[in-house]
This record gives sequence, C-alpha cells and structure tokens, in this order.
Amino acid sequence: MSTSVSAAALRQGDHSCLIYESDEQRRTALAEFVRGGLERDERITYLAGTRSPQEVVDELMEDVVDVGAANARGQLRVWMANEVYLVDGRFDPDHMMDRLRDEMRLAEIDGYSGSRFAAEMTWVLTGRPGTEMLVEYEHALNEFFASGRPVGMCGYDRRQFTSDMLHHITHAHPLQVEVQMPGSVFTLSAQPSGLLKLAGEVDLFNAELLASALSAAAPREGPLRIEASQLEFVDLAGLRVLYGAGAASKDGRLVLVTPAQIVRRLAELAELDIDIEPLEGRRAS
Repeated sequence: MSTSVSAAALRQGDHSCLIYESDEQRRTALAEFVRGGLERDERITYLAGTRSPQEVVDELMEDVVDVGAANARGQLRVWMANEVYLVDGRFDPDHMMDRLRDEMRLAEIDGYSGSRFAAEMTWVLTGRPGTEMLVEYEHALNEFFASGRPVGMCGYDRRQFTSDMLHHITHAHPLQVEVQMPGSVFTLSAQPSGLLKLAGEVDLFNAELLASALSAAAPREGPLRIEASQLEFVDLAGLRVLYGAGAASKDGRLVLVTPAQIVRRLAELAELDIDIEPLEGRRAS
C-alpha cells in the first residue's frame, strides 16, 4: 500500500504517483516538485500530456521563481510524453528504462546532484501496442529508483482513468503524493482500497473547495465511501457538502469510515442519514 507524502517532501530514490482530481491539484503538485529539484540542484524532466512545453513553462513561471532561467540553461526540460514513451508508435518498457538511465548519466556529467522525472500518463489511454504493460513497468521502476539517485512522480488524472486501473497504479507505487490546495486545510486522496481519504479540517470557508474536489473524485458506482480517521474538524457546512456528494453518488449514500466521535455526533444532531463503518469495512454497531 502506498504511503502518502507531499510533492515537496520527495527525495532521491522516491517513486511516487500523483492521482489528481483537478488541474489546480496537478499544477500545485508540479510546482512543488520543480521547486524541490531547483533547491537541490537536480535536473528536472517533465513529460507533458496535452499542453505544449511552452505552455507548461509559462505556467510554472507564475508559480516558481527562476523557472525561466532553469529552462534556458537546461536544468528544466519539458518534452511531450507521447514523443518519449511511444517511439515508433509503441511503448517499449526496456527502451524507456534505458532512456532514463541515459538521462541520469547526462545529468551527472553536466554536474547536477541528481535527476527528477515527472510525467503525465494519459499517453497510456491511446491503447498503442505495449501500453498494456504499464503496471508491470511501474513495478519495475521501483527497483530502478531505489538503486540510484532519481526522483519520480507519475501523474494520473482521476477523471480519465478507471477506478480499477487506479487501484493497480497505487499498489505499484511506494508513495502517493497528496496535494493541499491553497486556501484549504484538507487533503482528499484516492486509496488503493477504493476509498477516498479526507484529512484535515473542513468548514464554511473551504466547503466549496471540498465540493469541487468531491465532484471530480466521486466513484462511478456504489456509495461515496470516505475514510475519515484523520478528519480533525468539520462544521455543519462541511458535513452538508459530504452528505450532498453522497446523495449524488450512484447508490445515493454517504459512508464515513472511522470518523471521530465529534463528527458522528454532529451527523446525529443534524439528523443526516450517514452510514458509519470501521476501517475493515464492517458496519459499526
């Protein structure tokens, strides 16, 4: 099972996945990832999805100091993911591993302390030959990253990948990046078990942010199940957002897994029909 970490906390040898529900989450995580590489004098390679390299650099220049200079001197490189992963129209995991090794050697020759790689993984959805080996490739990368000095962050857009695929992806990565959005004091992340994990605090001032995140992350089937053991505070506005998202789910139900007693009590006082379960999934008495 993946361990949660912020993009800013990634270190050499780390192989992580970022499962994001909004463009704002992707942008925040990438800015933290790039900022960390610049601070540690590492070479940073980002493989973009649909946005052009210049669009990515322009966006980063709004969020990270010195990105323009880093791009100009070759410390930050942005390439299109399709052109790197799908050489001759197919994905060859061995060729990609060799490419990563070559890039690491070049970074060392150029005097950098290490290499970090981030990639948008939507190229897999093209269905080109070899893409069916993605999960095996991600597992193989664990040994590759652990044996050297690279840092990796593979980005998966929850809006485009199935829950089943994301389940396998999270299991293939030792670390999962969590993103705390500016103006919020909560995190919402997909778990290998299929749960959404909500941690931090939710109140009137950030309830709208939570509503937006839940709308993007809602499961395609079944009830909305949220692991809430690290939800430290929620007011009535936040609880109503959770309840509304549950009512909008396929089964029309909200299930809170291991919520704090204060959350249970608030749900009772508000007379909201919310199911409570322990972490192992059995209905609490």
